[in-house]
Amino acid sequence: MVTLLSSSQGDIIIEFQQTGPGTTLQSKINQEVFPIRDGSSGDNKLPADFRKFASAQFVNSDDKRKLAFAVYNPLLEAMQNAADHAYKGNSTEDRWWAGAVCSKGVLEICVLDNGRSIPAAIRRRVQISKKSDHDVIAGAFDGKYASSTKEPSRGNGLASMKEAYEKKYISELQCVSRHGMVDLDSEKLYLPRKFYGTLLRWKVRLL
Repeated sequence: MVTLLSSSQGDIIIEFQQTGPGTTLQSKINQEVFPIRDGSSGDNKLPADFRKFASAQFVNSDDKRKLAFAVYNPLLEAMQNAADHAYKGNSTEDRWWAGAVCSKGVLEICVLDNGRSIPAAIRRRVQISKKSDHDVIAGAFDGKYASSTKEPSRGNGLASMKEAYEKKYISELQCVSRHGMVDLDSEKLYLPRKFYGTLLRWKVRLL
């Protein structure tokens, strides 16, 4: 389980915890945990392994369509965000980390990169300097900064994830990036301390 907590100082505390019996994510891994792994642009093994893990959690054949919309497509959008926005022109290596826990009929997914952040990437091509980071992230969820070409990974990724959220394929969709946090279930927050990179988290109900 990945829990995002806000302290009294406005900091975001990220807790990684497995809810299964007698084990933690760092020690013992069972079949209901996809351990946190790193990937990079052009690496197809991580998405393929993740899809295999997620597919095993969907016990009914009727759920395969939900698997694509709730797990695989959002995962690719999150990874594409890292490849195209987090590191472009800023690093010689684009990497991200992904992990998941399945407990009590709920699959929880987390994707993280430590690139230049969604707000910073958008500000490089759109004049929105007066907007707060959480407003920029919320605008990205609304598709406000998508490119005119409508190419995937050119500002459309968060909007696609929000569409899956609105169609109830996924729930509790959260994004933390730079000085902003957006939780589509509840709130937008300003973070006094900068979060370096982007964290995306969502849940999928299997039952």
